[in-house]
Amino acid sequence: MATQPPGTETILDVDDDAEMLSFVGDALRMYGYTVLQTTDPREALRWAREHSGPIHLLVSDVVMPLMHGRDLAAELRAILPGLKVMFMSGASPSEVADHGIGLTFGQPYLVKPFSIAALTNKVRAALDYRSSFSKPPPHS
Repeated sequence: MATQPPGTETILDVDDDAEMLSFVGDALRMYGYTVLQTTDPREALRWAREHSGPIHLLVSDVVMPLMHGRDLAAELRAILPGLKVMFMSGASPSEVADHGIGLTFGQPYLVKPFSIAALTNKVRAALDYRSSFSKPPPHS
């Protein structure tokens, strides 16, 4: 099954495609992650305010009818400043830009369709990424 260690983090998955939401949730749970899922960005914002534990990563579709993923990420980071973000879309980054949605260079991004291995590897990399501007971990 998994070649990487099981995940322990909580991931918020937002996608307007219910089948993709189910695929992503099942795959991430199989690797040990706790997954909160919704097709509604407003519900994701509510969870960010009300969830009792930490939310470590947002995995979001970029182009959605109620709110684009980039806007959702910005609103979620206002509530959860340390939240990491990974985007996915059926469109390439240049096609996403054609929708007027700019993505940050180097932003974790998956083009649909993707494999479970591609998803879990990208999620792990997004969770483990430490910016050169972030504080170093405390010494034990």
